[in-house]
Amino acid sequence: MLFAVVKNIATFEKIKNLADGIEIRLDYFEKIDIQELRSLLKNCKPSIVLTLRKKSQGGLFAKDEPSRLAIIEELFSLKPTFFDLEYDIDKEFLKKMALKYPDVKIICSLHDFEKTPDDLDKLFSSIQNSNFYAYKLATTAISSLDSLKMLLFVKIKSSSGFKVSGLCMGEKGQITRVLGPVVGSFIDYAIFDEKDSTAPGQLTIKDLEIFNYRSLNLKTTIFGLIGGDITKSFGHFVHNKVMKDQKLNAVYVKIPVSPNELKEFFALAKKLKFGGLSVTMPLKELVLPYLDKIEPEAKKIGAVNTILFDQDRLTGFNTDGAGAIDAIEKNGPIKGKKVVIIGAGGSARAIAYIAKIRGAKIVILNRTLEKAKLLADYIQAGYGSLDQIADEFNKGYDVIINATPEPLPIDPKYICSNSIVMDIKPRPFECLMLDFAKKKGNVVVNGYEMFINQAILQQKIWFKDQINAAKVATIISEEVKSVLHLK
Repeated sequence: MLFAVVKNIATFEKIKNLADGIEIRLDYFEKIDIQELRSLLKNCKPSIVLTLRKKSQGGLFAKDEPSRLAIIEELFSLKPTFFDLEYDIDKEFLKKMALKYPDVKIICSLHDFEKTPDDLDKLFSSIQNSNFYAYKLATTAISSLDSLKMLLFVKIKSSSGFKVSGLCMGEKGQITRVLGPVVGSFIDYAIFDEKDSTAPGQLTIKDLEIFNYRSLNLKTTIFGLIGGDITKSFGHFVHNKVMKDQKLNAVYVKIPVSPNELKEFFALAKKLKFGGLSVTMPLKELVLPYLDKIEPEAKKIGAVNTILFDQDRLTGFNTDGAGAIDAIEKNGPIKGKKVVIIGAGGSARAIAYIAKIRGAKIVILNRTLEKAKLLADYIQAGYGSLDQIADEFNKGYDVIINATPEPLPIDPKYICSNSIVMDIKPRPFECLMLDFAKKKGNVVVNGYEMFINQAILQQKIWFKDQINAAKVATIISEEVKSVLHLK
């Protein structure tokens, strides 16, 4: 069930038809008008949760506890569907409310604003009480591993018959607010817009629509993007759009993961029955030891950007190289062409390998000469530091590719006038190098074209004959252009 959280009556009126229920945070009200609330609840179709949160659990109620309990008792007389009480509420008061108002279902809530405890089972056992109907644990995600642990905890408890909501606060906890239906969460919470926020990391109802939240269920398979800085990725827009159109019972989320978290991440992902992953920097090479199988091309490249889960077996693929070169070859074959690649990371490796396979002559330029040499030796290419760009300019080249995060890694005077210029970053406004190339009249290839191509290949890997490949290609292309506001 999706409940909207409101802090005032005005928001209540706007949101009452958009969710299964509404949590009214009365601790945010300047004045609690019992008669007004009685009228509100009487005419309201969605289920209602009343909450008067104390400060120690993240609320705004500032008076003493006896005063709060007196107000809560009066609020119970309104007979809302649910009442949220903190885990440390006075036990005698809890028993009294449960006996006096048996039709009001009491939710036990616990908030930890510092961390996610290591042992969620132990924590859960410590707060259980027969007078509680359901339980809500809200902890702080220090890393995405906390979120995955919380999701797994909810999955196990809900499958054992407990009514449990589990979510992690903060940016790294947002996946718990999306994936509740997949793990059997009793209630998920959302807000109308950002100004209605009552906890860090909350998502709006509109945000949840991106993930096709209303279609998610216990049989939904989880897919996602893992990497370092994933904030700029728009993969969740694209892949969820495809999943909706192709009627796939799947969802795609973004998960920040650091290199030292990989081992535990994969262990948790297997338990949560993930279906597949996109992989971005800096993990494309670092995930290799955790895979059971690596497709020959990806193995030769030495980097993976796509993972398929088959039961507990993980297979790695690379769609970066083909995606980039396919985009370039819309302007003609690169066979026999001289291609200068700036950068020597995972994406550069993939692009260089495919370009070499298709007959191009490669030169790798990188800020760190040793990394350029390693890649060049592997694919039998030329190499140099970035300072060598002047020599390559004087000798001439046909294609130059920026495979670094830098918007302008070289002096633009070294862009050959008749060359094809590509920047693999998918957002055009971050590609200053392309702006200079256009001024010289060059053919430019935007990184979003590579993204479109590699995303189509990913869908084919994950879903095979479950999708209409031609339709998927159109959807991805249109969605990318829509997200980037392109014509």
